Amino acid sequence: MKGSNLDRNADRRAKDKPVETTICDNQSSKEENLNNRRNFLKVGSAALVAASIPSVAAGAPEDTQKVFYAHGMAWNPELPGILAELRLTFDIAVRLGGTGLGTFGDDVHPEFNSHFKINSTAKHGNVYTLEGEITAARDPAMVGMPVTIVAEVEGSTTGVAITLGTHTFKGAGLVVIAIIAILIGLLLPA
Repeated sequence: MKGSNLDRNADRRAKDKPVETTICDNQSSKEENLNNRRNFLKVGSAALVAASIPSVAAGAPEDTQKVFYAHGMAWNPELPGILAELRLTFDIAVRLGGTGLGTFGDDVHPEFNSHFKINSTAKHGNVYTLEGEITAARDPAMVGMPVTIVAEVEGSTTGVAITLGTHTFKGAGLVVIAIIAILIGLLLPA
């Protein structure tokens, strides 16, 4: 089958022009790509910090500027059936006095893996109470189930109770309470 007139004309034009070749130094190309990535990261980081400055400028750190982050594991071998086998690992991040989110799951029984939102937080002494509901789960029947987390912080140890519906799992975790203003201050260049 013959090519179209457009193809033949393109071939003629290509024959009339001298061939240009570019020799690319592989090392300088890699350095340029690395510099582009670094610049992207610098600009992106600066934008995140700049977006956070209004909350820092608002005043001294209060409880609403503190972030509560917890990671750990909870279980309850006294629960019936498969619930007794669960070892729920969890991650939670909330702004004290505000809202937050989290996940929990079990590697052996992934059908219990879920995401949840925290709708309210309260602090009484060294006890934090977080209440919310499951927003996404492997088992769609779990969506909407109430979640209550009670964490009692004693120095470097934390006792945690996670209640899913009517089932309570107890365990331990690591809790970090960070003041956003201090963290942002560390990120800003001197």
